[in-house]
Amino acid sequence: MQTEEDPLKPENSSNENSLSEYEKFVNSLRFLRHSELSLHLMFLLNFLMSFQYYILVTLIPLYFTEAHDYSDLLSGVVFGCFGCVIGIFSILIPYLFQGSSLKIALSISSFLGISGFVLLCIDNVYISLGAIIGLEALSCSLTWPFIELGIKKYSQKQVRKISSSLFYICNYSAGIFAGIFIDVIWTSLEDSDYLFPVLFISGACSCLLSLIAVIFLRPIYSSEGPHIDNNFYESKSFWRYLGLIVFIVLLRSACFGHLDTTFPKYIIRVTNDDTAHFGVMLAVHSVTIIVGIFTFTILTYYYTSYSLIIIGGLIGTLSTSLLIFWNDYFSFVLMTIGISAGESLWVPRLLDYTYEVAPKNEEPFYLALSNFPFYFGMIITGVTSGLLLEEYCPEDGEQNCEMVWLIILASSLWIPIAIFLLKPILQEPKNHSHSLSLDSNLN
Repeated sequence: MQTEEDPLKPENSSNENSLSEYEKFVNSLRFLRHSELSLHLMFLLNFLMSFQYYILVTLIPLYFTEAHDYSDLLSGVVFGCFGCVIGIFSILIPYLFQGSSLKIALSISSFLGISGFVLLCIDNVYISLGAIIGLEALSCSLTWPFIELGIKKYSQKQVRKISSSLFYICNYSAGIFAGIFIDVIWTSLEDSDYLFPVLFISGACSCLLSLIAVIFLRPIYSSEGPHIDNNFYESKSFWRYLGLIVFIVLLRSACFGHLDTTFPKYIIRVTNDDTAHFGVMLAVHSVTIIVGIFTFTILTYYYTSYSLIIIGGLIGTLSTSLLIFWNDYFSFVLMTIGISAGESLWVPRLLDYTYEVAPKNEEPFYLALSNFPFYFGMIITGVTSGLLLEEYCPEDGEQNCEMVWLIILASSLWIPIAIFLLKPILQEPKNHSHSLSLDSNLN
């Protein structure tokens, strides 16, 4: 009697080398459908925790300016401190939790998030600072290294690349929902006494749902926990990777990060409308990235991750030039689409590249490093955003807002060019069978 063929058996992928690149992509979707429940729960957790994170990063500069009368610079410094604490603890915490399971780490992360949002509802600036720089930053520093680790541990090799893309699709799907939600609340509630608490309570509810979802994960215990070679600093591979991360930190902070910190205030001041629809821009940003990630994933079968990082950086930085010449909603949308398209190219490929170069059992350390651009970059972005807005686009006084984006363009365009020129030094020397086409053009 002929038995039903198990789609997850290795022998079914024995002829994978004879498949076209498109067939490999379609095949990975089939494997994904049969993956274990824990992998799908990781995508749900990523959506829920990303929703509360978007609320935080969108509102921090506005919250301290609107509710506590902080200057642009000071609110930017708070934003930067939030990112700094996340960056530091994203390195330290995985090793402090080495004897614990992934479930415990994500449970604590969700609980800290709930606690932070509840404290933010108290109208006290010092409690708010402690909630954001303390509890919320610690929650975020636990969340994504362990979610990324979980996606790798729960996924098979056949779905690793598509899982990386789905990780970001879930992330930016939450951005769409958060952007529309923030926009509706922002335009409906003018009183900040109700406006910010409603948004913060929504973030707490998202963390609560995450806490419930964690219960159903398959445990990953300390035998699969973080490990680092004490002689890692002697490895050339480590220094190559760290060098690339430094450039991407600069790229993120000089260009892409301004979509979170500078753009909302910029739209309000240029349009002179306190009910400006900056939340819609967050939704456009997320929609573009989702479409871009899904569309551009197939490029990973032809081009190296390193090359796609370069191209994505160039597209994003060049897109900021639009606001040097025009300041209307159509230009806002076009710039958002351009930056988002670039981000949809380089962000998932940085995760792929990290998986490729990270030594076995040292993935959490490298994954924490891969998050540096998103967190340590916030320090530079927060400070420069405050300085640029106060100097060229203040809330009151003479404005020359176009200079904000001219400076952003000038300070960021050189970075992807430098990553390209330093390719022989920064890229890990490996043979990628799917990268010949672009590599021949970039060498």
